[in-house]
Amino acid sequence: MPGTLFSAQSKFLSTGKYFNLQSSLDADGSSVRLSCCRFEASPEDKRVGKTIEVVFLTGWNESYIKYWELFRDLTSAGFNVTTMDHRSQGLSGRVVEPSAMSFIIDFDSYVVDAEKLVHHVKSRFSPSGPIALVAHSMGGLVSMKLSAFFPNAFLCVVCSAPMIQFKTAPFPWGFAGAMSHLFCALGWGRSFAIGFPKKGWEPENMALPVGTTHDEERCKCWMMMQREHPKIVLAGPSNQWIRASWRGCNSFMKYFFGKSNFPIPVLLFRAGKDRFVHESSQDTFLKNNGSKTRVVSFPNAFHELFLEKDDVRGVAVEEIKKFIVGVGQGERGMLGETVVVGEKEEEEEEGVEETKRSGGAGLAGVTVTLSALVLGVLVARVVARREK
Repeated sequence: MPGTLFSAQSKFLSTGKYFNLQSSLDADGSSVRLSCCRFEASPEDKRVGKTIEVVFLTGWNESYIKYWELFRDLTSAGFNVTTMDHRSQGLSGRVVEPSAMSFIIDFDSYVVDAEKLVHHVKSRFSPSGPIALVAHSMGGLVSMKLSAFFPNAFLCVVCSAPMIQFKTAPFPWGFAGAMSHLFCALGWGRSFAIGFPKKGWEPENMALPVGTTHDEERCKCWMMMQREHPKIVLAGPSNQWIRASWRGCNSFMKYFFGKSNFPIPVLLFRAGKDRFVHESSQDTFLKNNGSKTRVVSFPNAFHELFLEKDDVRGVAVEEIKKFIVGVGQGERGMLGETVVVGEKEEEEEEGVEETKRSGGAGLAGVTVTLSALVLGVLVARVVARREK
């Protein structure tokens, strides 16, 4: 089955139109090549009237080739899809060496890069037509920020498990941010976060990840793609990436939490067994912006909703198509609704433990290790002072 999926993805990806853009300047003046691709609906699949353009943004440590199946479904429904890999990941250029390290000075540079892609789509393909943003995880935060900055440019935004706030358990959010600031102040911003790279991160040595999706075949297909394109695999984040992302989440929460001011309709997918991003931050956003949002919750799903089994993934795809078309036709009745797909089952303890052992808790694992080092640094300084 993974081989069948792999052959299908190769065939579909060959239909893409690939191009490059130059990224915006980061705070340190760095700029890199952004790898982009466009998939167009066939004439027989295009909807009556103007075709709605979709711009898709990936999550952290991903490449757009991972989402070939979603792109195939959307183009079959009549949407044109344009996507890109964020700077310093996927097929895009790298800011620092080693190339397997995720690095960015300012999180909003991701947002400006995405705006460049949207400008390209509008100027080349859709001067006056509607554009819908669709995104996953980190891309969800980027897309929500982008649509807040330029609301008139977009019809709506669809977010799968958006990274409004990533998990830092067992430590508080503020403490995790303080640690990342400390490491950068010590001059370690362009170094791997402590604990990275983890053993076995190389594509040829990868073990099947736990806690990302219940669909083993889709997961194996993605691993095959990573082995075919080893450049797209990141060994881990830099300390500066963690600090910039923490700040990026904070700035969004500061502006939209407690305020009913999100400017465009939102379709929000939630994964009940998400081990990477906080559902609580989504709850806080919805308290004031729920009337503008349609929520579809999957209590038993892991973080990778677009790679989940068909009973989850299929529902998500249909919701996207229905939502974009509905909003495009002026429908607002679906906003403010919450749909729950399935009843929550008990957590599989073995899976949880295996995820902890494999570091599958995402950035939480970074925080635990960072905290240990911070305590070590503080203790060392106290000891040094006493010895003087």
